[in-house]
Amino acid sequence: MKGSPGSSRPPAGYEPVEHTADIGLRVWAPSVEGLFTQAALGLFSFLVDVEHVRVREARRIDLEAADIEEALVAWLQELLYLFDVQRFVPAGIDVEAVTPKEVHAVVRGEPLDRRRHEIRMEIKAATYHGLDIRPIPAENGTSRWECTIIFDT
Repeated sequence: MKGSPGSSRPPAGYEPVEHTADIGLRVWAPSVEGLFTQAALGLFSFLVDVEHVRVREARRIDLEAADIEEALVAWLQELLYLFDVQRFVPAGIDVEAVTPKEVHAVVRGEPLDRRRHEIRMEIKAATYHGLDIRPIPAENGTSRWECTIIFDT
C-alpha cells in the first residue's frame, strides 16, 4: 500500500479496497497523468514484487479511447497484456500525456524472470464496475484526481 487515507494522505498514491470476490484500488494524484501512473503502480503491486525488476528496455504505449474512463481501462488492460502475454515487468512508468481520448506513455522494465520476480496473484481484467474518475477541488484552489477501479481476479 502506498499512502494512507485521511488528511495525512500524500499528494499521490494508491491503496487496496475490499470488493466481493475481486480486488480494487483507490487512486489519487494531483494530475490525471499522475492518476494513471499511480493506477499502474497499484496494479503491479498486486501482480509482482517490483523491487527486483531492472530497467533493461522500454516499451512505448499510445492508446485511443472514447472517454477518460475507457482510457484508464484500456491503459490498465494494455499493461496486463504486457505482463501476461509479452511477459514484461515494468520497473518505471512515465505517463507523458492523458486526454479524455488518448494515453501516451513509456514503460521501462525487463522480461519476466520467475527466478527473480515473485508472482503474487493473477488479475484477468480491469473493469468498469463502479469506475468514476473525477477531479476533486481542494480548499487552497488546487485540485486532485481520484478514482476507484475494480479488477477481475
